Amino acid sequence: GVENPDDWDNFVSLLRKTKRAVKDNLGTQAPIMFASIQWEQDNRTKERRYFTNLAKLSDVIALSSYPHVSFSLPRLIPLDYYHLDAVTPDKPLVFTELGWPAWDKIGEIRQRDFIIRLHSLLKGVHAGPINWITLFDPAEPLYGPPFDSMGLCREDGTVKPAMKAWRRA
Repeated sequence: GVENPDDWDNFVSLLRKTKRAVKDNLGTQAPIMFASIQWEQDNRTKERRYFTNLAKLSDVIALSSYPHVSFSLPRLIPLDYYHLDAVTPDKPLVFTELGWPAWDKIGEIRQRDFIIRLHSLLKGVHAGPINWITLFDPAEPLYGPPFDSMGLCREDGTVKPAMKAWRRA
């Protein structure tokens, strides 16, 4: 979008036409339609129109979010980080991907702290399903850093502190 605005406008136009055609043909049986936005990337850009255009066309607001990219500690994430009501007051927020890496024991504590903080970050937000990026860390490098350490369980199946926090949430 930001790198190629002409392609972005074409994409939005295609999405609008596709949504209209699907809804016209399937009516109330039409699936939920959305485009997932990588939040840390979009949140840093001054080109907010990309997010706004997708939000208007989508049935839900879908984010992939890896806030460690922007914040070294979960407590540094502003409480309004996921508050999008000004743009889309009537649409639920869902997470197609959510994660925090846990490379070592300190990382595991930060991952747990993020899950605990998530409750506060979503307070007052019309939140829908949350899909944590992966349940288990892979036994062999698979996705590359930081994704290989984002599981809520270690590769041997033992739970990380984050899984315990997730279960309590």
